[in-house]
Amino acid sequence: DVAHEMKTPIATLRSSFEVTLHKERSNEEYKKIIKDSITETDRLTTTLKDVLDLAWSEVPNENLRESFDLSILISELIEITQKLAVKKQIKVIYTITPGVQMKGFRERLGRAILNIIDNAIKYSSPNGKIHISLIKEFNNVLISIKDGGQGIGEKELDHIFDRFYRGSKTEKIFGSGLGLAIAKATIGIHKGVIQVKSKPGLGSTFSIAVPLS
Repeated sequence: DVAHEMKTPIATLRSSFEVTLHKERSNEEYKKIIKDSITETDRLTTTLKDVLDLAWSEVPNENLRESFDLSILISELIEITQKLAVKKQIKVIYTITPGVQMKGFRERLGRAILNIIDNAIKYSSPNGKIHISLIKEFNNVLISIKDGGQGIGEKELDHIFDRFYRGSKTEKIFGSGLGLAIAKATIGIHKGVIQVKSKPGLGSTFSIAVPLS
């Protein structure tokens, strides 16, 4: 739960500081303690931000809805994605239908979609590929994010949108376990749906369908 997720990094920070105060240490030891403390602070900051985003998604301010070009938004996200992917030498392939207009929460929807893209990069193998598409179909828009990563087991698929859920292959990857829960809630606010198809070793495909009006 939220309390547990917040208490863990705080307890780790406190423990590190208490141990540090009890005896003299070398400069290298101090550097390691500071580095570990920064990591825990980053973890706490991420969890706090995600908790606030999740709280917002439950009671959004309807006055903040705006008309915007979804095609431009997705193009901006792809530009960010290219920068994230370059470190792992992942190729981003995309197809964007231009001029798709909709009304909603531009920034929030962008963050939700970026969360899914970020996961695709995190769990993809180096030199892999990610496919992103935006297609308008009648009065709906269909967004697809496909990766060639490690995939998700059938039992875990039932839980990936649960709050604070972390899969069995995520131990070494930083995250709060709230990203997909926030994405699903945000897409739901736009009266949309998100689905995922995945098999271990064959990657995952996240499909988002959102009405334009």
